[in-house]
Amino acid sequence: MSKAYLRREPDAAVEKYYWGEMRWYASGDQGNSSRMSFGKCVLLPDCRTGSHRHADCEEIIHVVEGRVRHHVAGEDEFIDMGPGDTIVVPPDTEHQTENVGNDEAELIVASSSPGQGAYEK
Repeated sequence: MSKAYLRREPDAAVEKYYWGEMRWYASGDQGNSSRMSFGKCVLLPDCRTGSHRHADCEEIIHVVEGRVRHHVAGEDEFIDMGPGDTIVVPPDTEHQTENVGNDEAELIVASSSPGQGAYEK
């Protein structure tokens, strides 16, 4: 028996939000990772996540499909991102992602904590 843990798409934990959904494939809550969390975010057109931070972890966001604009609090710059673009958000940094395209945006999200530790601002 392998020590690796397989999570199939239908078994992902789905969290629904007004802006879309998060599908968690690996996390402490899923019981298959003690050090990281990993999932897919689907962001609906003309929607944005709430401004939030992850106090205990670094977060990596990779755009698979769509066009998004990422904002880091305290910075005047908005970062436009498309397929293949990746941003690394340091711990305890307030940020927000907005879908600026006409279709759903698909993002891969990974963090250096088994729990997201996020809160809406």
